[in-house]
Amino acid sequence: MVTTTFEDVELNASSDRLWNALKDSSNLFPKIIPDKIKSIELLEGTGGTGSVRLLTFGPAPYVKEKVEFVDEESKTMTVSALEGGAIGQHFTSFKRTAAFKPGKDDTTTLLSISVDYEPIGEPPLEQIKSSLVDLLKAEEAFLQANADAYTV
Repeated sequence: MVTTTFEDVELNASSDRLWNALKDSSNLFPKIIPDKIKSIELLEGTGGTGSVRLLTFGPAPYVKEKVEFVDEESKTMTVSALEGGAIGQHFTSFKRTAAFKPGKDDTTTLLSISVDYEPIGEPPLEQIKSSLVDLLKAEEAFLQANADAYTV
């Protein structure tokens, strides 16, 4: 049975800049959080819908994931884990969607994260959601410290 959970987070950067940075996550994330993400390698595609990436982490060996959906207009991306990480250990399937919506002004964003998953036992869902939010908070901090990065 597939279960869905949601999380909304306000970030202090524009949705355009956050979206552009997320699309470049293969380069950005290993630079800004090398202790958590060692590398992101594009195995298939160009980074858009249908692309397959291999993420190598610090504590977990790797996650192979597929970009299921990218919508530039709504700044929405859906990614499914194919193997590695918590797949087979805590989940039989795990799909996350991130949507960047304009916040209360031009310098804030409301990030909506939804996760669809099939659990094995009691997965550490709060820890996983917290890790996703921490990743995007690191992106936010990078953008705040680098005002010219990922401008539209």
